[in-house]
Amino acid sequence: MTAYLDLALLKDVLGITEPGNDAHLERALEAASEWIDNHCGRTFTLSSAPETRYAYAAEDGSVDVVDLVTVSSIAVDSNGDRTYATTLAATDYEMLPLNAARANQLRIWPTSTRAFSAGRLVRIIGTFGYVEGGATPAAVVQACQILATRWFSRKDSPLGVLEATNLGTFERLSAADPDVAALLLPYVAGSAGSAGSNWVMV
Repeated sequence: MTAYLDLALLKDVLGITEPGNDAHLERALEAASEWIDNHCGRTFTLSSAPETRYAYAAEDGSVDVVDLVTVSSIAVDSNGDRTYATTLAATDYEMLPLNAARANQLRIWPTSTRAFSAGRLVRIIGTFGYVEGGATPAAVVQACQILATRWFSRKDSPLGVLEATNLGTFERLSAADPDVAALLLPYVAGSAGSAGSNWVMV
């Protein structure tokens, strides 16, 4: 996957100029970006080509989606055999919220003769992603930097113990980073701005 922070920027933050650790840094960046996606339940880049996703229609006839940006095709498994025999026209549905850059729900247009039947699968082909102004949110980039820096530095504390050499003391790494939690809290999908906890396990 494409990391949310450039290698050159991470090296600048860490004060590294030589290329010897580039592979380790790139792996830390990719791991941090993947972890952020998994934690938030969404990706923070716009898909370069249409993706196919599936969702069940809810009891109220709506279909929940995550960061749907553009639609190529929407089809309903109306026969229950996963053939997706009923293809909807653009006039059959609306993307909610209205006038938003990304949709998190699909609803049938009131005058349409089609329907999202509760419990039936819906196939959505389109582009997905959470971007702001065409870019990854700054808070996500910052969280990626913190995580990548932390994980790259673990080579110096393989047992999770840090030494303050100037004080001669030792301290165990915390299991959670409150700064990462605060940065990502508004971006956890389906949480209305709350991850359910102020702590993020890293």
